[in-house]
Amino acid sequence: MSEEKGAAENGHHLAVPELRDAADVFFQGSCVFSSLGGSSGFSGSSFARVEDTVGSWCLRRWPDGFDERSLRFIHRTLMSSRAGGFTGVPGLARTSGGDTIVQLDGYLFDAQEWLPGAPTSASSRWEGLAPNQVQPLPPQQLATLGASLAFYHVSTTGLISRYEDERMALTQRLNEVSEDVNARYDTLPPCVWAQPDVFFVSTELLRQIQIPETGYWPVVLDLVVEVLSPSERPGYYEAKLKTYLAVGVRMVLMVSPPARSVTVYTPGGEPQELRAGDTLDGGDVLRGFSVPVDEIFGRGF
Repeated sequence: MSEEKGAAENGHHLAVPELRDAADVFFQGSCVFSSLGGSSGFSGSSFARVEDTVGSWCLRRWPDGFDERSLRFIHRTLMSSRAGGFTGVPGLARTSGGDTIVQLDGYLFDAQEWLPGAPTSASSRWEGLAPNQVQPLPPQQLATLGASLAFYHVSTTGLISRYEDERMALTQRLNEVSEDVNARYDTLPPCVWAQPDVFFVSTELLRQIQIPETGYWPVVLDLVVEVLSPSERPGYYEAKLKTYLAVGVRMVLMVSPPARSVTVYTPGGEPQELRAGDTLDGGDVLRGFSVPVDEIFGRGF
């Protein structure tokens, strides 16, 4: 059972009763419990210090909603690093069942070894110690820190290979989801997914419809513009072009920044590719409109 230090002794009141309950799960023998209150940052964690026959531990209640998988990955990293010979990360307390995580009232708890040393906190004569602030360090301390960081990375190099099966399973699942999304995407009605980057609707058409506050406009567009992106999947723009022309869009402009070209498509007409030195004309769709292709791209492309 845990014995609680008095508030006058440690300077804090017990802020989170569940920490005592978690301490009883981790440390079933005699131990001394001291609440440390909340985090000095914005994590939402709460802490306590526990002394048992083995040593000192930092008992932590993780924030509400913290993902258990993330915490277990943190624990795997710590254990892998220590197994690799690095002692600059804490060991983990275990329950009688061998687990490093306790769940109580919807929260996750763990207990990590209290490492020796003091935090590199900045200080001022007005505020005293100020943790979590950038501060200059002496060259020798920086060198020691760099060497420790390098040792830590070396100690965890086997972590990926140890959990290669998990990584491969996740990759396979992501690929399956991607294929499923693409299959569903191809079967959606054109009005759902064929959304252009830029479009134009004539005043005559607008007078004939009632524009909804949200959702799609119930009208066939006069002109649409698509700015081609190399990251889109193969066939994406071809399918959109086919849909635009099939439903009656009068002019489609496919703009390719890498090629610095504009290709004009009209129902029943031949594609017209325009490049530097050419002029884009609005034709019957945008009467009186014309612009040099060079001006479309400008110096920013």
